[in-house]
Amino acid sequence: MVLTKAEKAKNDEQIINTAITWEILEYDMQKAFGSLAKIGEKRSAQLMADGNGYVSYIALVVFDWTTDRELLPEKAVLKITSCDKMEILIKEVPGFEMDNVREKCAGANNNELKFYRNAFKTMKFSNELRVPQFFCGRDFGIDGVEAGYFAIEHFDNVENRHLYNNIQESAVLEIIRQLVIIHTHSYNHPEMMGKIDANVYEQLYGDFIDIKKMEKAIHEAGTTYPELKEKLEKLKSQLKHFTNWETYQKKLHESCKTRMFCHGDLWTGNMLWRKDEAGDYRMLVMIDWQLCHLGNPLDDLTRLLTSAISKENYLERRDFYLETYYKWFKENTSGHPMPWESFDEFLKQYEQVFILTTVIFGPIFANMAKMLFEKCREEEKEAGFKCYWGKLENMLDESIKYIEKWNW
Repeated sequence: MVLTKAEKAKNDEQIINTAITWEILEYDMQKAFGSLAKIGEKRSAQLMADGNGYVSYIALVVFDWTTDRELLPEKAVLKITSCDKMEILIKEVPGFEMDNVREKCAGANNNELKFYRNAFKTMKFSNELRVPQFFCGRDFGIDGVEAGYFAIEHFDNVENRHLYNNIQESAVLEIIRQLVIIHTHSYNHPEMMGKIDANVYEQLYGDFIDIKKMEKAIHEAGTTYPELKEKLEKLKSQLKHFTNWETYQKKLHESCKTRMFCHGDLWTGNMLWRKDEAGDYRMLVMIDWQLCHLGNPLDDLTRLLTSAISKENYLERRDFYLETYYKWFKENTSGHPMPWESFDEFLKQYEQVFILTTVIFGPIFANMAKMLFEKCREEEKEAGFKCYWGKLENMLDESIKYIEKWNW
């Protein structure tokens, strides 16, 4: 197909064929940095090798600024959210059905953008919180543009850790330390809660809380993996807690009366990693804050421990990780009483939240395998699937054990 001159000019102005243009990015960067610098002719934007997200396009941008090079960043990572990515995910993952896709995309972009804008300003997190530096961004739909975006700091020499990878204990403890910073900050400073939109999380997450959709996800997972069907069927006894959003939230918050700021999508793929000289992975920053909300901190913790470590490590070291979180939380409460009366109570509530988390994500975890392993290098697939399978089995086995233990 031969493009007209006007069509070619339009394509050249678009960033990775999205509705976000170089003109928009230039204007927003100028405003953010108080500069009149122009983006030069040697600008470039390309999808990052492993950063083509599930609901967004992730691009590395090189600016080629004409002036103010010392003031302005040479590179940035752009996260561009548009409806087409979400629609692909919905089609490919059973149990991931969503209504009002545009509303969901706008909510995801705007919620994450709001966090980056406010984390160190109105929300006043300490500099210990590891997040990328924020440059600029726009809400979804501004000026009729059917996309939203933000630009953040770029890191060289980073790697990803997926659900089919494990991380070493020192890295798990790094993340637990970050969770304690996140959770205790809002616990110690409840006044910051008013700065968080309470409706966004329900808007983004509420579609999962539907018994028919959850039954379909369980059925699809059991059909794909018949050897797991019996275990998956046992999760159906817990669907009584998911008749609607209010029922689910009430059950979830029985285990923690105080709502705290939570990441909301905490797994190792939502962090950037760098390998050190010893071959260990060090967590640089936490990313993908689109589901951040006021909620139950144990939900973050269960997602971490089910995604980051092997089945064997979980069974051997679970109590150590939980004791560490509890101890550090207590040390960071600034004299406030703990939200749990004792560690035993904390452990009980963790196990009950684990059940709720698995009922939602266990089947989705299984149904995502095909899409997930499309991104896996061929030489990693065999070991990766074994790792992934162990985590899935562990989620189901532990949930069944906890259901029986607490007579749920």
